[in-house]
Amino acid sequence: MWLLIYYLPLFMIKKNLIKTMIAISLITGVCAGNTIPSFAATLPNSQTSTSSYSAGKVYDVNTYLNVRIGAGKSYSVIGKLSNNQEVTITGENGNWYKINYNGSIGYVSKDYITSANNSNGNLNTITTTTTSTTSTTTTTTTTTSNQSYLKTLTMNATAYCETGSKTATGVWPTRDSNGVSTVAVDPNVISLGTKLYIEGYGYAIAADTGGAIKGNKIDLYMNSNSECINFGRQNVTVHIVSYPS
Repeated sequence: MWLLIYYLPLFMIKKNLIKTMIAISLITGVCAGNTIPSFAATLPNSQTSTSSYSAGKVYDVNTYLNVRIGAGKSYSVIGKLSNNQEVTITGENGNWYKINYNGSIGYVSKDYITSANNSNGNLNTITTTTTSTTSTTTTTTTTTSNQSYLKTLTMNATAYCETGSKTATGVWPTRDSNGVSTVAVDPNVISLGTKLYIEGYGYAIAADTGGAIKGNKIDLYMNSNSECINFGRQNVTVHIVSYPS
């Protein structure tokens, strides 16, 4: 019993001394730069989206199939499609297909659309998956056009849409942002048949005239009345690409 009383304090002192030495060792290690390794995963900032669409084509129309701004005959016509013309269907609303029309949304009647690639008439559904990755580096691309023009004008522009009649040159007016559109001019300023490039509008042919289009004025054809209203009246830069031969 006396031995236990004698050695117990010595044992406690030794135990506390060991704890103190371990603590000093840990502190010294941290100060010397021996830290606990950490692990971090760097994930790319990416987004994956999946979209489905169907390939169809126009059939059984006598003249043209109207493309409308909404799903119904009460909506404005923004374009026309001809027989066998292929369309990309992105959705549906009742008896109307939602399609991609020149980069915009349009609606056509289901009664005149069939499969573009199925003999049984059923629409093929195509699914695409797109993955985009955003990096911390920003790249700016500047495109410089080497196109040379015969003449450049600054003109006061208005806009007009479907009139139900052909142009002064005997063709139907058209609006094709990826092709050549129709514009009305004063023939005393720009000859009919002249090919133009209008900044913010695209390529066009001077194919029409108008009672109010006199002097330095130009009237740009649009697919709908709402587009005309949004355009309003503004000054545009008109480049003459070529004169009629």
